[in-house]
Amino acid sequence: MLEGIKDIEDLKTAIATINVKDYGDFKRKAILYLNRFTEQQKLSAEKKIILRSLIDRIQFHTNQDIEKTRNWSLQQLKKI
Repeated sequence: MLEGIKDIEDLKTAIATINVKDYGDFKRKAILYLNRFTEQQKLSAEKKIILRSLIDRIQFHTNQDIEKTRNWSLQQLKKI
């Protein structure tokens, strides 16, 4: 787990390097990293919407596939 997520590149790296076998573990770590990032950054309304939708999909609308979710998440983070 990364200790400091200072920018979007750190967030992408954190999501990309989550190494677990269970989707629940992936979900917990990804949400932790996303929340940590949003707490530390001053974000525009547009970026906040992207991050909220990312968190919503990972947490509540799961497909239980870690790699598909990871790839989708990294694509969404490119918008920030």
